[in-house]
Amino acid sequence: LFLCTYFSEVAYATAEKNGFDPHEDKSNKTATHSSSGSVLMRTKELFQREPILGALCLEVLVCQCLSSLLQFIFLWKVKESIVDDQKRAGWTGNCYAIVNGVSGLLQVIVIPMTIKHVDPRRLWVFMPVVILVGALFMIREQSCSLHLAAPTFMAMKTMEFSIRGVANEMVYASLDYDSRFLGKEIIGLFANRFGKSLMAVGLSLFAGYSSARMEIQLAWGSNVLGLFWFLASYRLVDQIEASKSRVKED
Repeated sequence: LFLCTYFSEVAYATAEKNGFDPHEDKSNKTATHSSSGSVLMRTKELFQREPILGALCLEVLVCQCLSSLLQFIFLWKVKESIVDDQKRAGWTGNCYAIVNGVSGLLQVIVIPMTIKHVDPRRLWVFMPVVILVGALFMIREQSCSLHLAAPTFMAMKTMEFSIRGVANEMVYASLDYDSRFLGKEIIGLFANRFGKSLMAVGLSLFAGYSSARMEIQLAWGSNVLGLFWFLASYRLVDQIEASKSRVKED
């Protein structure tokens, strides 16, 4: 502990000697954020200054609602289809292992090799289209059977763990430090959590429905949210293009 304290003081002294004082930088950032007013006012000002963050916030909100719905359908159908607890736990674990494995391959190999040749804006439209295809099959079958719910849910989680992370960072990278810092904070705390909470409240309303009727309602719900996600993603793409146009004009 004493060694760590000693070396940290040496590091601060060296930094200050070369013209960089971490204490001063931290106090400046704290003063900047504290003088910005309330969170709501800062959020409003941020979204007015950077419309792309408002579009991203809406996209994340709808995406999290849909992800929570698909997870509910998946777990419900697994419990209904596989009665044995041990087999159900093993089958669910295998599904998550596949999701993690595919996500890892996409992050480490596929995305770095293809991102230079693919317009990132297409990624935003591609993701909801994939989920809409699975949701449309649910409508066609008039049910949320496990052989439809599992691939759709696994595709959603795979994209969340891989493609979405890259696409989000590419949006943030085009912003200044304050917009990037505050935008991540607002979207991470509000859009992600509020989307999941909102869907949890909505699903509680289905508690009194019969199993057959509930399947149809959830199938239609996944399609409606999938369509909203597509529209939110398309709006985000428009904001990305508008942001690039403003940068070129400046």
